[in-house]
Amino acid sequence: MTIQRQYSLPNCTLTLQGLGEGGGFAMQTETRPLMSILMSAECYIVGHEKSLRGGREFFENLVATVSHYAQEFFSTIESQEPDRHRASIVHLQNLGQGLHQLTVRPQPGDEMVTPVQINLTTVQLFDLVEAIDQFFADAQTLPALVPQLTPLPKRLTINREPAAKRALPAALGISGLAVAAVASFYLPVPEVKPPQPSPNAVESGSTPTPGASKPPQPQQAGTSPSPQASPTEKPESTKPDDPNAAATAGNVPEISDLAVIGTLRQKLYNQIDQSWKVNPDFKQALEYRVSVNQEGQIVGYKPLNDAALNNADKTPLPSLRKIPTGESPQPPAAIAQFKVVFTSAGELDISSWKGFAAAPAAAPEITEPAQLKTLNRALYKQINEKWQTKPEFPKELIYRVEVDENGVLAHYEPVNQPAYDYVQDIPLPELVKAVSPENPKGTAPRKGLFKVVFQPNGVLQVSPWRGYR
Repeated sequence: MTIQRQYSLPNCTLTLQGLGEGGGFAMQTETRPLMSILMSAECYIVGHEKSLRGGREFFENLVATVSHYAQEFFSTIESQEPDRHRASIVHLQNLGQGLHQLTVRPQPGDEMVTPVQINLTTVQLFDLVEAIDQFFADAQTLPALVPQLTPLPKRLTINREPAAKRALPAALGISGLAVAAVASFYLPVPEVKPPQPSPNAVESGSTPTPGASKPPQPQQAGTSPSPQASPTEKPESTKPDDPNAAATAGNVPEISDLAVIGTLRQKLYNQIDQSWKVNPDFKQALEYRVSVNQEGQIVGYKPLNDAALNNADKTPLPSLRKIPTGESPQPPAAIAQFKVVFTSAGELDISSWKGFAAAPAAAPEITEPAQLKTLNRALYKQINEKWQTKPEFPKELIYRVEVDENGVLAHYEPVNQPAYDYVQDIPLPELVKAVSPENPKGTAPRKGLFKVVFQPNGVLQVSPWRGYR
């Protein structure tokens, strides 16, 4: 029998019909079987007699067009590529006054000859977007189809602060400088006095010898003269509490495993990207040399240019640095060093400090259905045992999780914004094992990819990221 999925809202109903994995029919024993093949899709809008129907191409174009249009509409930032949806069979246009025109062009072999146009209100558009979001959150329906959305660059955001308010600090600064310049004319000119010789520089009755820097000091009996330092030598000074000492320390071994370096780079990128919320106002890129320990925590950083030195407080590095505690803090067992660049366009770039001698070996993916089912049950069990707190987040949290062949959780990545905001309310951070720097020469064990969803009502969902193929 065919599988049917329906996502209903007050002004929109989205209905999908398809088959189970492998093109076969779903087993009757399954309470909610996996739909991996789409046969037809129907979208009904309240107030319109005809519904929009089509196959997989129609559904994929509808999802992509509505998602991108909603992103532009909600953010009030127009797309920089206005023709990117010209080839799509589905098109959305803002008509103003709260109306949005949805156009569906005829497909090859379709009974429809002329395009179908439907005018949606803003409320109907919201319900259509919510229905599509419910589809993406359903792990048992077309898991291979994922949203293709990218964050808007910070340089495109509009500064909504009034121009008069933004110009006020500059006007006050110029006025203060002018007042200080006028006041400086009334200050007296300082009197310059030549330096006076010290009365103790030369003892009376003695003649200073040429080239002598100072007279010899008398020494007590039984003491030997202390060695004098050479004028060209400079004593090295070390500060054990220097915040950047770990970034340049040469006595700490460096991690050389390519796979571990790649994992640490991803952890470093995630924590800096989540904490960097300020729009950049500097003109030159800020470059830093950053050191992290085996857990991915920042233990030190060093500015590489003048702009980075003067604008360090505009980056999250000072707040993310791990400060050692105790009377005699111990250095990390091993570190990995990276080059971190904050661009003036609001982009973050992180690369290995010494580069890769060879490309890091990509972890092969586990695709066997039997092994995926075993790992799926093991992952669900260990998360469910740790998740004992009552959920306080308003929307579901979606994560992409990597598990090795032994069922050990190796890495996780938030998929939606609530997953970033409430990551401390779930047990995934404490389930991730510490990275070991002793893996053999860049080899990477096989890993299984899973989609983990934490529902606000306390329901936990775990499924293979690409379904059971």
